[in-house]
Amino acid sequence: MTLGVAVLLLVAVVAGIVLVFRFMQNKPKLRIVCLVLLFLIALVLVCYIGLTVIFIDAIRHQPAVGSEKCTSVLLFQIVGCCTRVRCIPSGCLIPSGNSQPCNQKNCRYT
Repeated sequence: MTLGVAVLLLVAVVAGIVLVFRFMQNKPKLRIVCLVLLFLIALVLVCYIGLTVIFIDAIRHQPAVGSEKCTSVLLFQIVGCCTRVRCIPSGCLIPSGNSQPCNQKNCRYT
């Protein structure tokens, strides 16, 4: 799941919580069940978004590997571009098992 989809789902869950509070006042048991489920979904989404932000920040502040400058190898994996990326001595990123450089033209989105 991408970060954008997680944020969109979180907005939908918050809207659902508001709608449950507004329109289910006559059915207290059903309202409690719906609210518990929506709050649990919201909690999972908030944790997912928070961890994604923490991991992306950690990748951006990652020190250079060895003497090469291998830029954001894991960021490509998180975003979904070139799922298996390795660093070669020239510092260029290439997909594993492929001799073409990793760039926007040959990225495979999964």
